[in-house]
Amino acid sequence: DADLAIDLAASDIPTMEKAARVRVVSVPQNNGFTHITVNTQVAPFDNVKVRQAIAAALPYEDMFKAALFGRGARLFGADWTAPPDSSFPQAIPNRTDPARAKQLLAEAGLAGGFSTTFAISAGQAATAEPVAALVKEALGRIGIDVTIQKKPDSEFNTMEAEKKLPFYIDGATAWLPATDYYFRLYFTRDQRWNFANWKNTDIEQLSSDARFETDPAKYDEACRKMIAVLADQVPLVMLWQPNHDAVMAANMDGYTYQFYRQADFRDLKRA
Repeated sequence: DADLAIDLAASDIPTMEKAARVRVVSVPQNNGFTHITVNTQVAPFDNVKVRQAIAAALPYEDMFKAALFGRGARLFGADWTAPPDSSFPQAIPNRTDPARAKQLLAEAGLAGGFSTTFAISAGQAATAEPVAALVKEALGRIGIDVTIQKKPDSEFNTMEAEKKLPFYIDGATAWLPATDYYFRLYFTRDQRWNFANWKNTDIEQLSSDARFETDPAKYDEACRKMIAVLADQVPLVMLWQPNHDAVMAANMDGYTYQFYRQADFRDLKRA
């Protein structure tokens, strides 16, 4: 009976797509990303090899299917050694490699593993819980004992802002679709949106320079360098861009997706 519904659970969409009375339009949220993050100022996550080991251990495709039923754009599995362009978010060359993960942990002096917590927000449980279960299982295979903590949204967000979560999953959305803006917002300074509590002088300088760069070639070069540093240093693990799913009555026409995850209602009409 509804004209339009957005932000339904990914698990509901396959059934909706088979219904004759409705139409589904799905678009990856190109200005957002889901990520698994560590606090880079807290041991052992201050060790880049530990972060690289976690990135190598994660079961990306299994998480993508369990959380989103494969609905979205993957931000893992790229095959580049240097970023192919300056766009962001873009797929990072992370893939599941348990043997490499174990080797990296040993190089970090943690061949015996360690224990940690992995926090999820109750409000995101539909997608976060399947991911958390797979993270616990995968990291357990390389000796990292993970305790899952499901926290009320208020507690989760407060602890995230105060940099008191060592390891967790969350999502992010940037209002300006520019690479320098993403990096300045999410990877610099002591502020709320620096999820990983990351302090990297190269990123700080590059993002500052790119912000006011008027030469397109120099801007692209700075952005590629930032993406390469992110891929190497792994302050957070890029997972995917979830779909923005719009489910509407079959007689609705004129639907337009806006990049800020909403529908443009000005053009909507009943046929």
